[in-house]
Amino acid sequence: MEGFAGNYLYHEITFDEFGRLYQPILPLVDKDLILIAEVEGVPVGFLFAFSMGNQLVLKSMAVLPEYRSNRIGSLLINQGLVAGQEKGLKVAIAALMSEGNDSEKIVTKYNSEKIREYTLYSLIC
Repeated sequence: MEGFAGNYLYHEITFDEFGRLYQPILPLVDKDLILIAEVEGVPVGFLFAFSMGNQLVLKSMAVLPEYRSNRIGSLLINQGLVAGQEKGLKVAIAALMSEGNDSEKIVTKYNSEKIREYTLYSLIC
């Protein structure tokens, strides 16, 4: 939660709420594609990815704020790509990234191509 706290529209949810949200994709979860970065045995970041067909979906990545300038996010993405290649995955998709987000800056270093954009609407009630 700390790693996402500064994200636009972020709000904290309980562990049970988190579990219900991710229940539909549990069959896609592969422990080899979930990476945790540690510094001196303390978790400081993670990458959650899963496969769909021959594609690696980089779903979520977060690093604790005090460790963000240490290239931990870059290492997580790189190791996630390596893990995907080892499983024979040919394409990686970085899903639902905000423009200017640190994750977007990292994936653009991999000769990536933006394939789709989404617009967020706000309604006044």
